Amino acid sequence: MNVFECTGSGSGDERVVNVETVAFIARYYPLKSTTPLCSKAEWERIGPFVRDTVSRLSHLAPLGVRSYLTAMTRLAAWAEREGHQLDRETLLSSRVVEFYVSTLTSSQKDYRSYLRRLARAWGIEVAPTTKSYERSEYQPPYSLEEVTAFLMFAAAMSNQLRRERLSAVVLLGAGAGIVRGELRDIDRDAIHEHDEVLHVAAAGRCVPVRQELQEAMANFVSSCSTDGPFLGGKPGSNITAAVGSWVEDRAGLANFSGDRFRAYFVCAHLREGTGLLEMMNLSGFAHPDSFGPYLNMCDRPPAGCDRTKAGS
Repeated sequence: MNVFECTGSGSGDERVVNVETVAFIARYYPLKSTTPLCSKAEWERIGPFVRDTVSRLSHLAPLGVRSYLTAMTRLAAWAEREGHQLDRETLLSSRVVEFYVSTLTSSQKDYRSYLRRLARAWGIEVAPTTKSYERSEYQPPYSLEEVTAFLMFAAAMSNQLRRERLSAVVLLGAGAGIVRGELRDIDRDAIHEHDEVLHVAAAGRCVPVRQELQEAMANFVSSCSTDGPFLGGKPGSNITAAVGSWVEDRAGLANFSGDRFRAYFVCAHLREGTGLLEMMNLSGFAHPDSFGPYLNMCDRPPAGCDRTKAGS
């Protein structure tokens, strides 16, 4: 039986594909593995993107594409948790691949080669040498005063939908470290109490809301009229973009960035000395290296000993 087909429009873009591989990619479901690569909700959002990206290698044998599917699933899940859009040219760029690989264990470093081959298959330029991810893309955290200013502005908005959505972005980001990719799943049921402390359930973790924002979160939940998720949006879209446009160039407000609310949450905990393992649970980071850019934004506490030598 001939398992190969030729696809294309007849204008020179024909590709020979293995129909068994096409079927294998269509059936691929990473939640069946012993250690699921992502949650069911995440796969519903990233699955079409992963399958479409790996389909460029459908000329390979079915088992030959499994490693590419695994690597691409991990990359897409990581990207969404970090709040990045599912843009193929961006995610498969050498800069992003190298940064992502730097967060993996030594046994997972071979994902680099699979991702680089995928990039070449899509005609994406692959750097001959590795490049580090520019830390300038990590924006500094807002101050508490800036966070409060956004909340006060939201409270004064006459449009109820905009008022609630802006409040949700601020409180979920600064109060619980929720990233953009998780926002679309958060609803009223996700906010609950443990020992009279409000927590937010998101992506396999339960995060206590920052103490300084507990009252604001309680007021938001009690007054919110939304029945479903606080924020919607199509998979892969930047769901904070519209919210940011509502506060653009407003007097008394800092430039809007959803990432800076999360940075506030992460840096506040780092400054308070929250332990590494607890920080990984709170933030959802898979590797301690992810804290590097945030640590650079935090001043070290004084040594507390007058015998400490400078520079030691």
